[in-house]
Amino acid sequence: MSAPVSVMVVDDDPAVRSLLLRMLEKDGFRVLLATDGLNALSALENFPADIVVSDMSMPGMDGLDLLREVRRRRPDAKTLLITGNGSQLTAETALESGADGYLEKPFKQSTIVSALRGLLRDRRAAEQR
Repeated sequence: MSAPVSVMVVDDDPAVRSLLLRMLEKDGFRVLLATDGLNALSALENFPADIVVSDMSMPGMDGLDLLREVRRRRPDAKTLLITGNGSQLTAETALESGADGYLEKPFKQSTIVSALRGLLRDRRAAEQR
């Protein structure tokens, strides 16, 4: 049996963190929560996340800055940026900045789980090349 996929959820909104924790644990993911980008970077030292799910808009270090640091420190980790203030430009900026995926809030459990599983398939396909 393979180990559960580890996901770090980074969002300054406690309600969003709690919702994502419930959604992802229900689907078998191992989840660690972080309240902001600096907290997430510190936690990454001890929690080797397979996927980092981060809000784009947070005080201090925003999601794009966090994405750049995650890429530098954990280049094998997949990244999914989420936002409640989405637009085509926001999506393009996220993906051009190196995010592996992008979702607008609110989203359904099936949508986020499907997005995470897609990122994992992409990673496995890249590893087999």
